[in-house]
Amino acid sequence: MQSSDKNLLVPVGGAIIAGSDSRVIQAVAAICKELNVPHLVNNAYGLQSSKCCHLLNEAARVGRLDAFVQSSDKNLLVPVGGAIIAGPDSRVIQAIAASYPGRASASPAIDVFITLLSLGLSGWKRLLAERKEVFGILREEAVALAARHDLALLDSRTNTISLAITLQQRGAEATAVGSKLFTRGVSGTRVVTGKEEKIIGGVHFHGWGAHTASSPSAYLTAAAAIGSTLQDVRLFVKRVDKVLGKMSEDDEDREVLSRKTKELML
Repeated sequence: MQSSDKNLLVPVGGAIIAGSDSRVIQAVAAICKELNVPHLVNNAYGLQSSKCCHLLNEAARVGRLDAFVQSSDKNLLVPVGGAIIAGPDSRVIQAIAASYPGRASASPAIDVFITLLSLGLSGWKRLLAERKEVFGILREEAVALAARHDLALLDSRTNTISLAITLQQRGAEATAVGSKLFTRGVSGTRVVTGKEEKIIGGVHFHGWGAHTASSPSAYLTAAAAIGSTLQDVRLFVKRVDKVLGKMSEDDEDREVLSRKTKELML
């Protein structure tokens, strides 16, 4: 790799993307420091993870980290609509703040302020501890769920917030799993086909939205974010179990119908 005169920025997904390896943050930070290229991290859920926060500190220590962005709704129990931009150099953050026209609503900031006041330090620490416990249960339930449907758990040991389960379905049939879950009130999960493509600035991205450019199968993501409960996990697993079972029955029915159609045509 060589640096150039062009305006460059390296965006990196943090340790919160299902299937990702968080160790990449430090490696990329070292490369960005060597090439003098800005480094931005998508820290979506990371504020509630001590592991993610440690990795960000290490990235800033060993390399270059200009800023990291996290959603206020994912981390601070407030409605969707706000984000927090932070970084090791206050001058960079002040420059970002100064470039914003300031026409948006103050509601996200007020929501965060009220929530933190009501929680207090003890309430915040209690929620963090509960989240770790809930994620452990989610992982156990996901392993059992995958075994029942002959699937695999894409489990990254460095990811303590989200995980993924492979799907037998592909393409539109895989996204249909997400649609069926959504109609059953499961709105937080995401189905990744691994086959999407997108061109941005002349650069062709294969496997758009996935953790790799060559995902061998579609997969379903799930996260145990702050505020999640054991009841949430059990209800989620129950509904996913039901949808996957129904999809398998539909696949078998289509296979039988196709076979009988071929027999009639002979």
